[in-house]
Formats: sequence, C-alpha cells, structure tokens
Amino acid sequence: MFTKHTFTILLLLLSIAPFLQAEEFLTSKQIEDILQINEHSQTEVSSVRNVLFCWSKPDHPKHVHSYQRFAESYASSLSKVKKIQTMTVEGFPSQKQWKSADLVVFNLTQNNLSKEQFMAIDAHLNKGGSVIVVHQGLVQRKGYGEWAKRIGMAFSWEAPPTRSKWGRGVLKINIDNKHDIFQGFPETIRLMDELYWNLESGADGKLSILGKTEAPKRTIVPISEVDSQKWPAFWTVEHSSKEGKSPGRVFCSVVGHPDEIAFSSSFQIVMMRAFAWCLDEPSTPFLRTIKGSD
Repeated sequence: MFTKHTFTILLLLLSIAPFLQAEEFLTSKQIEDILQINEHSQTEVSSVRNVLFCWSKPDHPKHVHSYQRFAESYASSLSKVKKIQTMTVEGFPSQKQWKSADLVVFNLTQNNLSKEQFMAIDAHLNKGGSVIVVHQGLVQRKGYGEWAKRIGMAFSWEAPPTRSKWGRGVLKINIDNKHDIFQGFPETIRLMDELYWNLESGADGKLSILGKTEAPKRTIVPISEVDSQKWPAFWTVEHSSKEGKSPGRVFCSVVGHPDEIAFSSSFQIVMMRAFAWCLDEPSTPFLRTIKGSD
C-alpha cells in the first residue's frame, strides 16, 4: 500500500538524488588510469602547506552553487594529505589568514572588493602564494576589471555587447592535456554545466588557456557572431613574485555550477591536480584522497 510515510520517503530520496549520482565527464577507465599514473617525483608534500577555502551563504536553488559544502568537503579531503592543513572561512579572509595561507580557494559570491582587499591578494601573490577560483567566484559586481588583473578573466557587468553572458547546456571542451592539471585527459570532454563567456580579460601575469568551448547554443536566441566563438573554460595565470620566490599561481574553472559536476570524481581530479599545481607539489598524494584511488 502507498502510504503517507512512503510518499515522504520518496520525496526525501528525490531531494537528495543529485548527491547520489555524479555526472562524470571522464569514463571509469580514464578515471582509473589517471589515478594510477605513477609519478617518478616525490610522492609526499615537501613541507607544511596551509589551504584556505572561502564560502558564502546559499543564494541559488538547491544542488547548485553549494559554496559551504564545497569548501567543507574539499577541505576535509585535503586534510588527509600529510602536511596539508586546511581551514574554511565565510567570506573574504582576514589579514592574519592571508599571511598564513599558501593557497586560497574562492567558490562563493562576493561583491565590491575594497582597495585593501585587492592589496591583500597582491601581497599574497607577490610572496609566491596561490589562488583558485571556481565558477561563481569569477563574478565580482564592482571592480571586476581589478579582479581580472589578478585571476586572468572575470565576469563583466558593462553594457551590451561587452557585458558577459551565461547559459547552461552541453559543453564540448577542448582540453590542453599536456598541462600537469589535465595529464591523461582526452582531447575533448563533454559535460552539462553553466558557462560564463565574453569575460573581461586583463591578466597582469602569464595567462594560459587550458580548455575552450563554444557557448551552449540552446540558451542563445539568436546566436551572434560573438557567441559562436570558443571561450575559456579553464585557465591559469602565473604572476612574477616580487620577493624572488616562485611565481604566484592562479587556476580558474568556469565549470562547477551543479553538485553533480562539482563533486564528481572527474572534477575532483581536476581540483586535486589544481591544488598540487598551485602549491608546486606532486599530485600523487592529492589524487590518493579520491575514493577508489587506493
């Protein structure tokens, strides 16, 4: 008999379904092969490193833009790596937190960064610190030009046609699989995600595009000449260190909108590789934190 209790359980299962089934953009064999790649360099982190994850309160429907869950989940996984210390913080880090951090991860909504906050980011990059920005972290309502200088590209709020756009659909992303972050990846990956495009570009450092895709056509009516171009989905920036240390490294991912992508094994590989690259460490100990890599 279909009871009220049964109906309640059904609703609960439907509500958590996105957490139960990841949307993989790598095959099981590709994931297995990548996790078994044998690096001939050291397999432990060289020294104690501090990683800070920034998050903000929910501002989107459930199962997308899960800022706090992203921060806590990835921080928990990273903390399993020997010598890696993690912390999560709501909002922008304090001066004290910036000074102690080696890597700061932005997956959150933040607006109107102040001159002092940009100076804190600059000081971090100048000492050879690194930054990772995921999806919504690219969006800065005011000061997006300044944000683009630090992270390479940012969402533009200028009037059309220079204003950035967004839309969800199937993305066919051409990958630079010669880069450490995407070693072992196919030349093309396909995934259902949200893309930001026509971004403000203004990198102060060396910009390298690691993935390009066309805008999702089903969200564009009509399709303009600008929209038909290929747009960055992943990139890095390397900033010269004014203190004579290693370059300040930045990795950005436009994708990562839905939980099915953000917590998939495929995206975890991207993120763990990005953590390692930003910290200039071997990726092996980071990849070991992914389920099934033992």
